[in-house]
Amino acid sequence: MSINYGTEYVDIFQDKYLNALKSSVNRYVIKVEILDHWENVLAEIINPISSSDKGQININKNNGVRRNCSLNLVDVDKEYLPSENSWFWFNRKFKVYIGLLVSGVGTYWWSQGVYITTSASSQDKITHIEGVDKFGFLDGTVKIGMTDTKYIVPVGSTITNVICETLMLDMGNGNPIDPVAPLIDIKYNNIKTQQEIVIEEGGYIGEILTSLANSYSASIYYDTSGHLVFKNNPTDSLVSAYMFYPHQWEYSSESAFMCNQNRNY
Repeated sequence: MSINYGTEYVDIFQDKYLNALKSSVNRYVIKVEILDHWENVLAEIINPISSSDKGQININKNNGVRRNCSLNLVDVDKEYLPSENSWFWFNRKFKVYIGLLVSGVGTYWWSQGVYITTSASSQDKITHIEGVDKFGFLDGTVKIGMTDTKYIVPVGSTITNVICETLMLDMGNGNPIDPVAPLIDIKYNNIKTQQEIVIEEGGYIGEILTSLANSYSASIYYDTSGHLVFKNNPTDSLVSAYMFYPHQWEYSSESAFMCNQNRNY
């Protein structure tokens, strides 16, 4: 049965969406875009999310890899069986969206990250995909980005330049590790390294980036759209910093969605 997704809104927060979330009956869907290395969209897969076999997305707040996902795609015709000629194979990219289908309005899609396939398998009519965000190209998760010799970032290197040059290193097949422009806090355009950063032979170049983040009070991670983010975080640990975050949702004990509450005073 085909589904009418209506007008599609991507990463747009508005009153119609907020009101739909408060409804007691909602229909959620998942979309997977198949990407080439340059992150052009080659194809898309849209499936309703099964309540019994939906997979998951895990997110942490570490510097480096923050997101990994597990997807279960209904594959009656065996279209997505993993092989070198399939959409899903080792180190190939895909982007995940979770959507809310709102009757009479359209579908609100929310980006959930760009991932690299780390494993794929098939059982019965379900293809199971595991993925990790693009920092996996940098930290050795997918065995790419290993240094053949000692790699040295000299004293006096501009942080912004180091990040951009690291992402443009050859991944071994003539392509840069990440062709997508990073989002770097403007303050780092004029800050230079105060000491050498040395990666020994057999290390991974992601160590350069996490070392910079740890040394210069920054967070480094891939955002939901697949951009590497390097941002200053001097107030992230302060409770007062939450005062500057926008108000998005109000929780109420009378809401049908609130259950199994545990309170400590």
